Amino acid sequence: MMSLEQKSEQPRPPSNTSPKVQADLRIQFSELAAGRNEVQIEYRGQVYRLRVTRNGKLILNK
Repeated sequence: MMSLEQKSEQPRPPSNTSPKVQADLRIQFSELAAGRNEVQIEYRGQVYRLRVTRNGKLILNK
């Protein structure tokens, strides 16, 4: 069981950002990809590929 001191030491999200605000962001893949079938996304130093399959589904690969 954690003491109150341990709980207060855990990192907290910045107070100016709310999970609801982040979840409301919606981007059309067609806008993101600018007519391509694949985009590369860099996140925390890693590159991911987001692509549309022939069946119209999205696949995210590292």
